[in-house]
Amino acid sequence: GRKSGNGPRPSQAEGAIRNLELSASSILNSGSELVWVHDTEYNIIRVSRAFERAFGTGLLGRKCYREYRGFDAVCPDCPASRLMATGEPSPPVEQTAIDGRTYRVACLPITDSKGNIVAVLEHANDITARKEAEKELQRVIGFWNTVFNNANDSICIINVADLTIADANEAFLLRYNLTKPRAVGRTCYQITHHSSISCLSPRHTCPLAVT
Repeated sequence: GRKSGNGPRPSQAEGAIRNLELSASSILNSGSELVWVHDTEYNIIRVSRAFERAFGTGLLGRKCYREYRGFDAVCPDCPASRLMATGEPSPPVEQTAIDGRTYRVACLPITDSKGNIVAVLEHANDITARKEAEKELQRVIGFWNTVFNNANDSICIINVADLTIADANEAFLLRYNLTKPRAVGRTCYQITHHSSISCLSPRHTCPLAVT
């Protein structure tokens, strides 16, 4: 890839932008896609309607890092900065914007006829709901682990398909004098009944067989 120059002449950037508008007008005019284009000095030169709706109007000419993140300097995790410095594609990053939402941001170079980067198109995908769901899942898992491991009753989690133990709490391990690696993967009836076959009537009735 070609690195960006030290501030392209406006005609270079504008020519490249016009070419972009012809090829990607649906994105720039989108009411759903958060897209903005900035020059190599991070001045916003194009935004999609969705971006205006999220971050306000009158953004052209302003610094993207100020309007999008509320920063006074280039974002430390800016994918466009790496792209312009190296000329190489930058992997998407997750960022919290000025609106408090979390976005997955990717960028593409806009080049002139000589292949020099004269501007960058950035696209943000709102992943706030997913991140909140992940946090809630971790909270639930943490709560479950606390209850599971601190319960006084012996509890084990059994794979129904083959009756092997998937997990066991501390009370279960203490009761059968086992460590977790020695319990997980063995069948429940091997541990609880010292049997080579599953529990059958009339001596024992496996609760899993009647549920």
